[in-house]
Amino acid sequence: MRVRFTGLGGQGVVVAGVIYGHAAMFDGLNVLQNQSYGSTTRGGVTTSDVTIDPGEIHELECPDFDVVVALCQEAHDKFRKLVLPGGILITERSLVDVDAASAAGVRHVPVPAIEAARDQLGRQILANIVTLGALAQLVDTVSDAALRRAIEAHVPPGTAAINLKAFDLGKELAAQ
Repeated sequence: MRVRFTGLGGQGVVVAGVIYGHAAMFDGLNVLQNQSYGSTTRGGVTTSDVTIDPGEIHELECPDFDVVVALCQEAHDKFRKLVLPGGILITERSLVDVDAASAAGVRHVPVPAIEAARDQLGRQILANIVTLGALAQLVDTVSDAALRRAIEAHVPPGTAAINLKAFDLGKELAAQ
């Protein structure tokens, strides 16, 4: 399984990738995670790539992905073409406009992560964890138990409960 999380610096795509990779390790899978920052840490396009395999991983960089999670229009426009046919494109509904041609050949799932995090949890900054929950609902590569454990290990002290609520909210949104 190869997943690219992408968005603008500050949207938490690197954190989401690290959590997803760490969760796969908890499940006993081999993982390669790397990230790339745009011209500035905040505001430039950022990526976090996660490769998960029960066997050895030999590629350091992925030419294409089973899933691309795009949290802004620029990231979508730049990386949409890297989703394998039959793969999944998860987008932030309020920031990414996907036309029918762009979604052809893939399963497109627009998630209102920013709106849900803001309106239901009172913290827009949790949108990346909402999106991670949506990914977990759509792809069963990593167990929920491992994802919950990884979230608890990587979020700031005292925020595990609300981050786990954000994860559950993302799962609910993707199930609809």
